[in-house]
Amino acid sequence: MTSTLARSCTTPTLGTTGFDGGANRSRSTRTRFGTVGRVPSGPDLDAPIYLAVDGGTNAVRKPKDATLSADSSWFLDNMAWTEWSATQAVGSGEEEINLCEPNCAEGKHQSTKAKVVLSAPRQLCGKLFYTTMKLTYGSGRSYVHEDLEPAC
Repeated sequence: MTSTLARSCTTPTLGTTGFDGGANRSRSTRTRFGTVGRVPSGPDLDAPIYLAVDGGTNAVRKPKDATLSADSSWFLDNMAWTEWSATQAVGSGEEEINLCEPNCAEGKHQSTKAKVVLSAPRQLCGKLFYTTMKLTYGSGRSYVHEDLEPAC
């Protein structure tokens, strides 16, 4: 037969402090014997997460249009975002690239429908930024850009 004290130790009364569904950065578990540790729970889910644009000089959220390169040769148009969460953002629209032929000033722009998945949020320059972008375009071709970081 298990004593009351032994049963209490193996099945503590649980509660939480400093935790509201994942919105805080850490969590404490409270038992009838006191608080037992702080558990990291990832980025602040209520904090806005940004996309670095204009060559990393500006930060935007859920942009309809976004210039990705510093020289305006690569951008997203007519974006519709279906998700913008603590782990990823998913949207579709058009990717437009300046072909720079014969040079970038006179180059023609090529546009194609694209699905965009932003991921890998990191704390940079005092804000959270998605740092990886996967573009899927055309007949399933894709490109992964892994250094979407702001210029602090």
